[in-house]
Amino acid sequence: VTGVQTCALPICKLLIGAALIAGSGAIIAPPTGCAAMLCLEGTICVEDANGQGSCITNPCHVTDCPPPTTSCVVKDGQAVCVAPVVGCAAMLCAEGNICVEDANGQGSCITNPCHVTDCPPPTTSCVVKDGQAVCVAPVVGCAAMLCLEGTICVEDSNGQGSCITNPCHVTDCPPPTTSCVVKDGQAVCVAPVVGCAAMLCLEGMICVEDETGQGSCITNPCHVTDCPPPTTSCVVKDGKAVCVSPVVGCAAMLCAEGTDCEEDEDGQGHCVEQELDVNGYYLMKQDLRKCISPLCGGHWVSRVNKRRMRCADGLKAKSCYVAEITSDLKPHFTNNEMILVKGTPSKKDFGETFGTLGAFFLEETHVSSTTDEGFGKFFAVENSGVQCVTTPCPTMNWYVLNKKRSKGFSDIDFDARLGADAASVARGQLASGEAIIVAATTQRVSKGEKRLVVNQIYNSCPAGYLWHKEACRTPYGCVHPQLEMTLVGGVAPGGDEIGQPKNPVETTSCVDSCEDHQHTGPGRCTAFLQ
Repeated sequence: VTGVQTCALPICKLLIGAALIAGSGAIIAPPTGCAAMLCLEGTICVEDANGQGSCITNPCHVTDCPPPTTSCVVKDGQAVCVAPVVGCAAMLCAEGNICVEDANGQGSCITNPCHVTDCPPPTTSCVVKDGQAVCVAPVVGCAAMLCLEGTICVEDSNGQGSCITNPCHVTDCPPPTTSCVVKDGQAVCVAPVVGCAAMLCLEGMICVEDETGQGSCITNPCHVTDCPPPTTSCVVKDGKAVCVSPVVGCAAMLCAEGTDCEEDEDGQGHCVEQELDVNGYYLMKQDLRKCISPLCGGHWVSRVNKRRMRCADGLKAKSCYVAEITSDLKPHFTNNEMILVKGTPSKKDFGETFGTLGAFFLEETHVSSTTDEGFGKFFAVENSGVQCVTTPCPTMNWYVLNKKRSKGFSDIDFDARLGADAASVARGQLASGEAIIVAATTQRVSKGEKRLVVNQIYNSCPAGYLWHKEACRTPYGCVHPQLEMTLVGGVAPGGDEIGQPKNPVETTSCVDSCEDHQHTGPGRCTAFLQ
């Protein structure tokens, strides 16, 4: 037969015959291994490393699988006990149905509840959870994008994602920056992570840095150091083991946001709610625009440590106009400076002509120590009452105004432009337990420790007093808590017979109390001499 080669094997002849019947005229390769084997009942075929098949007794026939494994399969000629497939993994539900499992892991097919559920916007997707239909918001932006290799996804201001060529692929970062990251769709070169921050040491070792900032792993010296009482703790400093007293009380406490640590008589620390109220602080400035009142002539307020606030018209802005101060306390401006105040913004109806405008209930005013405008963040600082036998020690707490964020720290520095007197008064207030309000920046001193660098101090005085020469003083100059007394001599309070005083003589002095004399205002009183 044309195209057919001689083949003596019986299987080959059969294949040639089949090929000829099919009219192909080609030789078909015979099956090999277990594919060519037919084993007797009770045996199975396994293949060796060369692909040769052989029939062996089925090992599962002589294997008892202990619970919870109840099924036996043969793998590489060995019996392997496996757990049965149960629950929904063993279920095949009809179209339109889904499988749910009960508390016992039993699966059952139910009608898909999402088929009869309309999800209202902005939820447009339905998923099944515990057999119930749950409407969820769709995945949008880069979370829903899959970009090709060499591209990354960036989101625009509307949250829409798009794939762009990775700008780091065409950016060469000059030394000392050797790494490139993508920020807002732009390539940004950053310095590499060096020293111990880039090191991962084996168990029992720690990383120490030399004078050049290079990190190396050494055996932890504390593992071979026995600390004698009362020192029971070992720390590593400059690669050496140092024995220290244990940290106890508040020094060993980490309290949640909005709470402070207080120690009891036994020195045990407890986290309690913060007593210092750091909410409701604003910067206030006079409105010097020349137009009809109340549309002009009020004040502008902006919430400190916040980018925007909601105004009386419902819109958010960096600062809002308030037409009226609704409290008895009024702000005091020496120049056109910005002062720190505490209070509550609100709305007030000014009639059909002007409509609804902003108002402000003023609770406190804080005058800056200098005419310079504060920068950085605004903090309330107070003495923590914590005392330690080692450093760093959180002897003070700072609280970020208008935010539930606080931190214990030990180092505070005052800008030289504030003057030595202002810094001395502020330190004295902290030492006596008073809180001070400051504008400041932070500097990293060491790992986990920061210094507060104060550039402005804001001082608050009671009604009737103004901050002047590092103290709260009355207009006459009496330092709080002294009162300003005016003595009126020559006539009684009612004057002469026709009700007019006769050439009264007034003298003013500072007194500790007004006793039974007439109070004429906050911080002041008047006495009449007969």
